[in-house]
Amino acid sequence: MSNTKAPTNAFTPQNQPTPGNTRGKSAKTRSLAALKAVTGKSEDDLYEYIVDQAFHNSDKDMMELFLKTAVPTTRSKLPNTTFQYDRSLPYHEKCELIIEAVSKGELSPDEGSEIINQIKSTAAVYEQSELVARIEQLEAYALARQTKPAGDNE
Repeated sequence: MSNTKAPTNAFTPQNQPTPGNTRGKSAKTRSLAALKAVTGKSEDDLYEYIVDQAFHNSDKDMMELFLKTAVPTTRSKLPNTTFQYDRSLPYHEKCELIIEAVSKGELSPDEGSEIINQIKSTAAVYEQSELVARIEQLEAYALARQTKPAGDNE
């Protein structure tokens, strides 16, 4: 039995989806529009003003703003760490070894956290590959049962 009622939200000339970007304008776009409206200057003019104030007028605030904008900040990098562990251990035991090493001061908490995250990622990849293999086995089994003659029982 099919539905014979007309939908209440059907598209009509009066009921159309909102065209364009419904998320609105970004903060940067709104700020630049306000700059243009108030001062009549563009984004490039703003950058020129910042550089001029920073280098010609020795404005420390403008120099800081320029450096934050122009020079990327460096990310901190954890030092290389070497340690021994048994690769045959289950993942949870590997994590326990890392926690123990952190508690003894052999590894920093940041290093321990990073290593545990790597173990979790490795476990997720392993689990996914195991699931794929099991699904393939089940599909092969199901296909074999479908193609088997009706009188043949195991």
